[in-house]
Amino acid sequence: MKDPAVSTADQSKSEARSSASDAGLHVVFTDPKQLDCSYPPTDVIELWCGKLAASETNLKVFSSLLNDAELERAARFKRNADGEKFKIARGTLRCILGAALKVNPETIEFETGKFGKPTLKDFPALHFNLSHCDRYMLIALSSDAPVGVDVEQHNRTTNVDAIARKHFSESENLLLQEKTGQTRLHLFFDIWTKKEAVVKSLGTGISQALTDLPPEEQLTEQGWYVQGLDTDTLYGITDEEASASAALAIQVTGRIPSIQTRRWDWT
Repeated sequence: MKDPAVSTADQSKSEARSSASDAGLHVVFTDPKQLDCSYPPTDVIELWCGKLAASETNLKVFSSLLNDAELERAARFKRNADGEKFKIARGTLRCILGAALKVNPETIEFETGKFGKPTLKDFPALHFNLSHCDRYMLIALSSDAPVGVDVEQHNRTTNVDAIARKHFSESENLLLQEKTGQTRLHLFFDIWTKKEAVVKSLGTGISQALTDLPPEEQLTEQGWYVQGLDTDTLYGITDEEASASAALAIQVTGRIPSIQTRRWDWT
């Protein structure tokens, strides 16, 4: 889904980057223990995407990789389906990190920052971030700097006006007011996911007021690379009812990183 807030010239640049990184989507990984994943080199973001679902066999694999605290957390969910999704998300993250670091996924230890962002205890130079909604999941790896990602389904019951007034800048609200219908809903989530990706990169989470963040063009001037992602291509979305927005963000000091994208299907 194209970001209607992006100019034609910027959209062309985005499409060029996207087409260069989509080659990995032609190979879909189905075995979580057989992943083609390497440690991300400088100026490269490894982006993994897929649906938050798994076969019984792969769910058992993921469960076997989790530590006691993770299993206890999964058991605390009121709905069994939510506990299973937590296992899939955490197990997938462990498998991708294990493949990148060439270590057993179950041996990976996480630490939690002041505001709840997880990092790797024994490999602090590898930055990662995970996001998932009810249906989709996204993971990014970088060796350059902390990276943030966000994916959101287009929930049609969202109170767009109230949230935008509270968290969006004046220019973003004006832009939103120019749109109607599905275009407006898509734009809202496009802006929201970019903001979320930035605060997740910072590691401050919701404690960082979204209204404190400048509009995207000012973030770019401050050295941020904030990129909306083509969710239709990432997740093979063909139904408007399943539509979603996603974004990644990272602070850069030199070249804009390239994005190497890979996809899984655990079902």
